[in-house]
Amino acid sequence: MIDAKQKKEAKQNFDKYLQDGLLKKEKNETARQMYIKNAEQSLGLVEECMNSSLRPYLWVVVISYYSMFYIANAVLLQLGYKTGSKIVHKVTSDALIVLVMDKIRKGLLEEYEDAKEAVRKFLKELAEYKQIKRK
Repeated sequence: MIDAKQKKEAKQNFDKYLQDGLLKKEKNETARQMYIKNAEQSLGLVEECMNSSLRPYLWVVVISYYSMFYIANAVLLQLGYKTGSKIVHKVTSDALIVLVMDKIRKGLLEEYEDAKEAVRKFLKELAEYKQIKRK
């Protein structure tokens, strides 16, 4: 659950991102459509993975996260904000909290946060596994 402290921090970050150029006031219909297309393609790939005999469930999580990330950026562009290329996942997350959280059901944003955390955890575990395997 995103509490008042996290909202305040996101707002401070949001203002700083605008100041530092990590987030820009910009509408870009071409980029917005690209994000929507990427989200749709990612969801299609998730379905293929779910039906695969390989059972690549880890990739289902990763691809699902990116589908949410792409559609989140499409929403931000619709609202007139474009993320830059640095710390883009954090910028996207904070911008969603500030601009969208009160406009959508809280559960959707929390699912995005949960998916992002699951990907972080997986990447950490993968790095640890690779380190052990090298020994």
